[in-house]
Amino acid sequence: MGIVILGGLITTTLLNLFVLPSLYLRFGKSRRTYKGDVAPVLPMPA
Repeated sequence: MGIVILGGLITTTLLNLFVLPSLYLRFGKSRRTYKGDVAPVLPMPA
């Protein structure tokens, strides 16, 4: 049973370190706007 627990911990760690970041890079939305590289500055509320 200990081998199964350690295998699961190692597997989930590798998934979190390598697979999830690559999925975010592939399918995540970019923060860039279409008109430029920076987001527009919103006016301060009065």
